[in-house]
Amino acid sequence: MWPFDKQKMPISDFTLTAECGHETKVRDEVTAHGVTITTTIPIKDGKTDYCHRCLETMSIHCAWCGRPIFVGDPVTLYVSTDDYAIPDYAVKHEDDAYVGCLRGDCAETGADRAGFWYPPGQVKLDLSPLEAAIEKSGLPLVKKEDVPEETANNCETFGDACKRIFKG
Repeated sequence: MWPFDKQKMPISDFTLTAECGHETKVRDEVTAHGVTITTTIPIKDGKTDYCHRCLETMSIHCAWCGRPIFVGDPVTLYVSTDDYAIPDYAVKHEDDAYVGCLRGDCAETGADRAGFWYPPGQVKLDLSPLEAAIEKSGLPLVKKEDVPEETANNCETFGDACKRIFKG
């Protein structure tokens, strides 16, 4: 429910106090790492968690290209090769994976989307486009009988993706 339905003012003129304690506009510019974007904060029941200034502090650098990742941006999780020196600003996720952007000239492919950058500074994991297509189809990507038994029966080692692939 949009709390300002009856108003005639532009959305950028509305202000409210966020749960972080700061007064904020509904739509405003966010600047981080030398880049400025315009964002609209989510409002639920007339409230929002963070102001635009707090959202600025939650942005990070892509571990691979160094450009900013803002709250709400899609992200990748790649593991570094031995010949790449991880920058000090890189944000580590789990299992030696680092948070990267999904820009066309940085990510290997859009299918590598692992999730989104969310407040207060974390990856909210989501199915990649390929995983979503597999999930929607309800069919296994490969048949269990076409895979060596030790692989198909060892999904604990390979994780959730393995379980989704071999669910048939």
